[in-house]
Amino acid sequence: MLAPTTFTTSSESPWDVERRAHETKVKQAITRTLMETPTAWQSEVFGQAARYLSAEQISNVECSHLEPVARKLLRGGRARRRSTRDGFWGSLLRLFLGSWAEDAGATLTDALGSDIAAGRALQALGVAQCRRAGRDLRDCTCHNSLVDMESLSTIFQILRLASGDWSVLVLPIDGLS
Repeated sequence: MLAPTTFTTSSESPWDVERRAHETKVKQAITRTLMETPTAWQSEVFGQAARYLSAEQISNVECSHLEPVARKLLRGGRARRRSTRDGFWGSLLRLFLGSWAEDAGATLTDALGSDIAAGRALQALGVAQCRRAGRDLRDCTCHNSLVDMESLSTIFQILRLASGDWSVLVLPIDGLS
């Protein structure tokens, strides 16, 4: 027979406890991210992005488009190019198909040789975009994804590493392979 579940207060459910723990983690992550991602960090991340991605890929994707691609890559999926056309028609197709982020993910996977490194790089790029735009990190889907998927120490290791060579983002961090 299972022992009865006990709560800290009579009105508190397990979901309340979990929600409160998540809110605490989010607050801690936001506070530390704001301290550890100054303007210089953002510039370094955009500099790394420029090594691998075109100016169009960097400027035409927002964090909300990068996050699903990053999550897919980190879960073993593949980013694929939806349009290989160049010029006006290729840009128009990518705009309507929403594939700038998919193209960026595929480009990074090819360049870095790893879905994990590419996914983490996209998350960091999304956080840098949100920081540069002055968005509240509670509304930054890439930051929220990091908080949901990683421990606090892993989040900051990823963000620190993202300001340097992105190929090292493939390394296991805090037991994550």
